[in-house]
Amino acid sequence: MNDHNQVQEMLDFLARAERVMPKNPQLWLTRAIGFAILHQTDQSAGVLAKMESQWPEWYLPYLVHGVILDYGLRGAEGKPLLETAIALGARQAMAYYHLASATLSSDPPDLSEAKQAIGEALALKSKDAFIQSLAGKIAYLGKDYSAAIEHLRVALEIWPDMIEAHETLSAAYRALGEKGKSVEELKTVLRIKQQHPGAVQIAPFPTSDLLFTVGEPGPPR
Repeated sequence: MNDHNQVQEMLDFLARAERVMPKNPQLWLTRAIGFAILHQTDQSAGVLAKMESQWPEWYLPYLVHGVILDYGLRGAEGKPLLETAIALGARQAMAYYHLASATLSSDPPDLSEAKQAIGEALALKSKDAFIQSLAGKIAYLGKDYSAAIEHLRVALEIWPDMIEAHETLSAAYRALGEKGKSVEELKTVLRIKQQHPGAVQIAPFPTSDLLFTVGEPGPPR
């Protein structure tokens, strides 16, 4: 049985359970996450919007909704949901990471706000390659090349074959006029692509992090 079938079975089970417990927030939340895993974004959004209306002071539906939208490259839509989640008490690195990412989707990007959000994520979870890489990208876009290099080096200590970090590091060295180091980073990227053709390098869908939220306390009474 593949993962898709397992998630679909979970959704079928939850639909039956909901008939017995029609307003159980954990069931609703798990269903929304399940729909998102299956890329059924509209169904997921429908459940989460219902939860936001039913429990407007509970941060989890806003957090999950915002993360799903940012992961789906709809950061501009996800940003206000993530801001609401944080205002209501979300203090996870995941919330701040996706807020920083979503902020970069603004036109133009608000680098100051993105830097503040990624700083919060770093304070909560500094040993994460994706958080460090995004911090490096934000610093690079803000022309703080020394900070960019520092964050990117940390990201590469955690995950030496992270292509995005090597590419941004190459750009930072190039901006500083260090052409030799810039070229070496590009050579490393080429080597990684040759050794691992087709390897997925984007941040994985945060299935475990989102499902972990289901066990958190329910909505305020």
